[in-house]
Amino acid sequence: MAAVELPTVPESDPRALSADPDAYARVRRNRIRRVLSRFFDPYRVQPEAIDILTDLCRLHDRGSGNDDVLSGALSRRSTRCVFLYSGYVVTDPLRRTSRLWKGRSFFGTSHVWDEGVTELENPQVVSRGPVTALSLPGRALREAVLHEPTLGVALLRMTFEQQQITEVVYGASNEIPLVRVARMLDYLAVSRSVVVKAGGGKTVVTSQRKKLIVGPTQTDIADALGMGRATVEKALATLRKEGVLMVTPPGQHRKNRHYEIADEEKLKLIAMGVTTPN
Repeated sequence: MAAVELPTVPESDPRALSADPDAYARVRRNRIRRVLSRFFDPYRVQPEAIDILTDLCRLHDRGSGNDDVLSGALSRRSTRCVFLYSGYVVTDPLRRTSRLWKGRSFFGTSHVWDEGVTELENPQVVSRGPVTALSLPGRALREAVLHEPTLGVALLRMTFEQQQITEVVYGASNEIPLVRVARMLDYLAVSRSVVVKAGGGKTVVTSQRKKLIVGPTQTDIADALGMGRATVEKALATLRKEGVLMVTPPGQHRKNRHYEIADEEKLKLIAMGVTTPN
């Protein structure tokens, strides 16, 4: 469950394109293609498949504002599939099968194959914090897979990887809550560049890295693991006490929905059940 940072995809300035709708459409299309290319990069999908998907996909760029439904689904009969490029989503938040997922995840398997795969089948997908995602009609994706076999192979691999995550992170477990919460944080954490404020109110991206989780709530974690919120809060407090999670310095306000990993090695040991605090 090693965390790998997905590269950001730069935006063009909308103000410079507002006078030319055609130019804006071209920039938007190019951005969709770049996101798709980076999303499928580990799976060796042919460029022709990326071209087909570019014409079919809708781009969802969500900043730090309100959480949004990405799939447009209110039931298992959603008509759209979702490629989550970066950020976090919760699937089926109103059901007992609620799950948290991070970037490079795919939802909507029932549109591609005759049978879906449990919670990956056709869930409601709701963003948690900043996300970049793509969605497209399920029928269109199925037709694209029929035309480009490499796309179908990529989606099969992705689905298999997510099934493994389901078994490791969300599967029925006799482990103590601390281990299960640590295991989820280890999966969700991603590496990000450290951004600092410079003179004149400007921000500078440094060469330093840190592991972060930004977006999911404690309730999301509790629901996904089938635990009470108080149990999750106790586990997080223990991880802070043990130096695994960063502790907010005195006098500073703790950021909501923000978890910074202070000791990645210790987090992994606890997640594996190798060591647990007394």
